[in-house]
Amino acid sequence: MQSTSFNNLNTVNSMELIFNHRFGRVEQQDLVVCDMVALPDHELQDETDMLETGWLALDRPHKIYGKRREVFYQSRSTRIDLNRFKRKFEAHTFEGKTIQMKEIFPRHSEDTVWTGMHQLYTQFIQRKGFRNLYNPFEHINKRDSFLIFYLEDMGNLIGFTKIKRYHWQEHFYDDIMLTPEWAEGSEPHGIESVMHCNTVPISKISMDMELEWAKSQEASYYYAGSGYERSSLYKSAWNGFEWWTGTAWSRSKREYQRLCERDSKIKSIADLRDAK
Repeated sequence: MQSTSFNNLNTVNSMELIFNHRFGRVEQQDLVVCDMVALPDHELQDETDMLETGWLALDRPHKIYGKRREVFYQSRSTRIDLNRFKRKFEAHTFEGKTIQMKEIFPRHSEDTVWTGMHQLYTQFIQRKGFRNLYNPFEHINKRDSFLIFYLEDMGNLIGFTKIKRYHWQEHFYDDIMLTPEWAEGSEPHGIESVMHCNTVPISKISMDMELEWAKSQEASYYYAGSGYERSSLYKSAWNGFEWWTGTAWSRSKREYQRLCERDSKIKSIADLRDAK
């Protein structure tokens, strides 16, 4: 996907809402497609406010005022309240072998090449039959890291998750991150799974591992990305699950699951118009 230069900026509280009027139909349908992202003023806007009103950091920057900037986006976001989380699996294994997990901190796109994650991502897209909609390695933000999953040794890589931290400060030495620490005076802390992929069907097991790890990192919430279509149903399987309705964080798993099922059934503009 290509970055888009946005215009038509309006200030709301301490963020700018940025609109891109992408597409419309007025002859046979009443339809407008408009992208919207937010550019927060980090000196005035605490990330707690962004998270609690459904905003998450977009994984690709947008060109605004001639400069590439991190922006926040709205969606049917999902999260797990880690105070209510309970581990689902007694053992984290695949085919009798213990799944190992390690966090790595590449600072630039080229730093990810040696890891084997590029080949794994291609295999994941092919296995799931997804379109290759974006490159998770193209943009590495200061808040980003990767969790890698492997069997026996790192040469047997079976999955990875791109991670974002909210409310944290970074420690560098020779451009290598050593210790991420939470920023003082900011609650709640959040960890987000941006891209979760694997070459074997271990999504539930690896998410269980991520949740346990996020709790050990003293995060308050684990954000599991957007919740659309049947492929997102598994995210609601844990205690503490919540999803963003557009106005509030809901705990109704039944309604979330109904919406995901409905998403997968929508095949046309007419279906979208009649969807409830």
